[in-house]
Amino acid sequence: MRGLPRRSEDGIEAREIVENALSRALGAVDRSRLDPDLRAELADAERLVVLARRVHNDAVRDTLGLRSRRLVRWLRLHGTAPLPGYFEIAESVPEPAGAVPRALRPSDPVG
Repeated sequence: MRGLPRRSEDGIEAREIVENALSRALGAVDRSRLDPDLRAELADAERLVVLARRVHNDAVRDTLGLRSRRLVRWLRLHGTAPLPGYFEIAESVPEPAGAVPRALRPSDPVG
């Protein structure tokens, strides 16, 4: 059995790098200063990105599993399309609703 599929295009890897940089930049934003509507919209967008990545990676896992089955290979049902690749992005973990913003927590050192 072969290992994980190699990516034939550098574009996907470059996209992961750019999207991870964007996630880090958005994670550094002080959300307590944002308008509540904008804060809610940003949280919704982050949840949708996480959900999309999970759905995509689940589909990749299922596709790789099905294409590697012996009967599928023998009957040449696996097709000729390149193998799909996993897409990994950094997930930011939003603070739960009602949580005290990080800047106001008494346990954090003041610097």
